[in-house]
Amino acid sequence: MRKLSKKQILRIIIAALLGLLCIYILSRFSHIILGPRIVLDAKFTETLTSPVIDLSGHIAGGRLLWINGTQVPVEQNGHFETQLVVPTGYTMITLESRNELGSRRIKKIPVYYQPPEVSEETNTTSVEPPETESQIPITTSNQ
Repeated sequence: MRKLSKKQILRIIIAALLGLLCIYILSRFSHIILGPRIVLDAKFTETLTSPVIDLSGHIAGGRLLWINGTQVPVEQNGHFETQLVVPTGYTMITLESRNELGSRRIKKIPVYYQPPEVSEETNTTSVEPPETESQIPITTSNQ
């Protein structure tokens, strides 16, 4: 086995430090390099029973957000919340975020809204017949 010189050891240490520095920079600034990250507080994987969706979450590395083309306010810490009304059937909700450098990220959420079935039955009230004659209402008319 060959012994490494001090110069070679120094090069290996410098290369390792530069590698660690690159990894650190990428982890800290990935939202700038790769674009903002959109994280939702809830998942929409089931059939919706209400047409109104409370949509909230946060954006890491972005300050601007559009949901289905409408800009939504984002707090200083990246948090956002809004309500959407979806039509009956299958709908794709599109979230788009941008950072200060123009990098953007698009997230699409498929949802399916099935309204509750409305019964076609008419509301009829059944009236029990009185048990005795004293329970029969008496009406009088003045002619």
